[in-house]
Amino acid sequence: MIIKTLKTLALLTLISGTASAEQVTGRVIGLEPIYKTQTIQTPHQVCNTVQVSSNNDNALRGAVIGGIIGNSLRGGSKIRNRNVGILIGGILGSNSGENVVRQENRCHTQYSQSVQQVVHQYWVVIDVHGQIIRKALWARNGSTDVRVGQRISLNVNYSLNQ
Repeated sequence: MIIKTLKTLALLTLISGTASAEQVTGRVIGLEPIYKTQTIQTPHQVCNTVQVSSNNDNALRGAVIGGIIGNSLRGGSKIRNRNVGILIGGILGSNSGENVVRQENRCHTQYSQSVQQVVHQYWVVIDVHGQIIRKALWARNGSTDVRVGQRISLNVNYSLNQ
């Protein structure tokens, strides 16, 4: 009974087909690039000349001088005298003198976008004993180490259906 079952299983396997894999050697007959779209952002400096007005230096000088004078006054609270002196000195200092206008160069980074087609993969076309096989191969920095005419080894899976 067991022998009959094994024969039946072997026969069913042959009828339904067999699958196998083997390592073969073939010659590269073509490389076809596969492209993908990539967005690239490129930084660049943008500089503008702007006019800047300043009289803050006079206000600061006036506040310092007013604070010194207010601090040296007698009578009342020394802290209050100093604070009042700073306030009055700052106001007088900012109102005195001229408003200085100077030009300053100010820069910032902007990004421009460009869209490029880059090689993402290659279809490697291989001739194995007259049978043409296409295999996808990842590209490294847009290129591959495989060359047309080169002999390469690859694993081939196949099945026979009857």
